[in-house]
Amino acid sequence: AARNQDSNQAVSAQFGPLRGEIEPDYIRQRITDTLAHEWEYHMLLGELALAKRNYSEAAMHFSQSNLLFGQDEAIAFPSSEGRINHGLGEAHFWNADYEEAILSFSRAINAGYRAAESKRGIGWSFFELERYGEAEQYFRDAMVDDPGFADAFNGLGRVLLETGRCEEAITYFDQALALAPGLLSAQQGLDECRQ
Repeated sequence: AARNQDSNQAVSAQFGPLRGEIEPDYIRQRITDTLAHEWEYHMLLGELALAKRNYSEAAMHFSQSNLLFGQDEAIAFPSSEGRINHGLGEAHFWNADYEEAILSFSRAINAGYRAAESKRGIGWSFFELERYGEAEQYFRDAMVDDPGFADAFNGLGRVLLETGRCEEAITYFDQALALAPGLLSAQQGLDECRQ
């Protein structure tokens, strides 16, 4: 028991909480020293903010990353440009800024980044704007890009439900649930169609 206690103390001493205050500028400088570019720092902070569902903060960091991301970087890091814009699209979507989300997701697609996910984001943005014809096309395009993308099937089912085409929607909700059995939105849509 004494040996266990000693090893626990060693671990807690080695990995214990930091003491004292660390200046945010110090952390930023250490991270930017580690990362090659400041835009990477803001991209990562944007992704962290998305994970914490702090969409305003995410939009701020992705916007800053986009601002710092210059032409030279676009040539050298094309997937990063898409990653920044995809994250910005998500942040705009969750902030209910659907027009800006569409623009950001479109830039992500143009940069060749996660076409199916970005098209799905555009589809949901058009859905929220009640522009169902455009939403339908983007969900269909996302399904072509990734035939296993459950939320694209769900989104198309939602569009069909909203436009009074329940019989057709059931097929897409069933497919979404076959791909992702716990997809609550698809189950709810299916239940609505079957009422």
